[in-house]
Amino acid sequence: MTSTAPSFMTAPTGDPVIAELKKITAQLVKQNQTQEKLLKSVQNLEYLVNGYTSGGASFNGYLPDSFLTAYISILGPALSQKMAVGESDLEEMMKGATILAKRLLEELAAYRSEQEGTDVLREALSFLKDPWNQQEADNGQN
Repeated sequence: MTSTAPSFMTAPTGDPVIAELKKITAQLVKQNQTQEKLLKSVQNLEYLVNGYTSGGASFNGYLPDSFLTAYISILGPALSQKMAVGESDLEEMMKGATILAKRLLEELAAYRSEQEGTDVLREALSFLKDPWNQQEADNGQN
């Protein structure tokens, strides 16, 4: 009986094989470092979310106020951009987002106080208009 050893076991191991193994090892090290960075970013986000939900409590029982909504709408895009670049100084971003959220709410309150009652009613009842009824659309423009 003849022995049928796999061809990779009988192939000579030379410099090309060792060089390729070194390349693969370097790629694996880079991938491991990237995964560690991603893990740290996810842990930072988990820490941020836990701060708003009392340790990860359900969002179903929590109704955010207008300040929290403004704060997250400002901090979310900024945080995602910084994480994409690789910077994430979360503390400074949170401080800046607090100031910006206060200003945003002040501007919104000033806008709402200057808005006429008819504007508020038109905005609140805009869903009642039928977009397919051309006559109703013409009356709304006049």
